[in-house]
Amino acid sequence: MLGAGLKTVYNMFRMSGMDPGKEFKVGIEESDRIGARLVLGDRSQDLTLRALRDAITLPDILRMITGGGSMQWRDVDPQLVERFKRVDWNDPESAVELLKTREAVRALTGQMRREFPRVASAMLDQRDDHMTDGLLNKCSGRTVAVVGMAHMDGIESRWRDAMGGDGGVTLIS
Repeated sequence: MLGAGLKTVYNMFRMSGMDPGKEFKVGIEESDRIGARLVLGDRSQDLTLRALRDAITLPDILRMITGGGSMQWRDVDPQLVERFKRVDWNDPESAVELLKTREAVRALTGQMRREFPRVASAMLDQRDDHMTDGLLNKCSGRTVAVVGMAHMDGIESRWRDAMGGDGGVTLIS
């Protein structure tokens, strides 16, 4: 059921004219351009879906179906709050435009962590651990890593903890 839900989301993006996966195509082109090694570093979709299935409880499902709790805006920039309130969530292109900022993604992942901490662990933290470990231990020299914006803060934090300071990494959002 989870896999079918993810496929539905990607099909909605395609129908609205967006190209899911384009960031990976650009990553391949960029790694070729600069002579960097390309590493596919996320864990398998099957493992992520299994972790998600194990993390979701019946109360979580009921909260998701009924719309969950209310968004906590106290730590969110007021201008961003206004953008969230004005976006047409029935228009995938409009919603994606808003989500192209790290600030917006932080607000949503923060909400996920408050409402569904086990889901956040399965979808974000476990994968951040896996991807950071791969970057630290399986990559040498120049490497291009393409990750979802929701993973950038977690990977940066883990990288700094492991390497001290910025560890020579350049991150672009």
